[in-house]
Amino acid sequence: MLGRLGRHAPAVRCQRQALHHFRASGDQSGEARALTNLGIIEEAFGRYLFREIGHRYGEAAAHNGLGESLRAAGRTADARTHHTLALAITAETRDRDEQARARSGLASLAGDHGALSAG
Repeated sequence: MLGRLGRHAPAVRCQRQALHHFRASGDQSGEARALTNLGIIEEAFGRYLFREIGHRYGEAAAHNGLGESLRAAGRTADARTHHTLALAITAETRDRDEQARARSGLASLAGDHGALSAG
């Protein structure tokens, strides 16, 4: 939550404290959630920095990375949003690698949705 509010350092600190607690108590599920959350926070901060300095290629890469992390965390709607944003940026920058990565991420999400609908 703090990461979404733009408070990077406190968000990281909270997740690291949670990670320590989960590891100390042997809660592997909690440990996995804390590690995933740390990844999402760091990806989001990277995207923010790229946007601040006007580095559109890096911003697209960060959106894709965030989309991949969010998909892994089960947050498919958020993942779709970030891959779609990456795709829009790559239309401007003509970065074929990140464009392919965005399309791959969107296709994976569509496949996930299809697998859920069929199951």
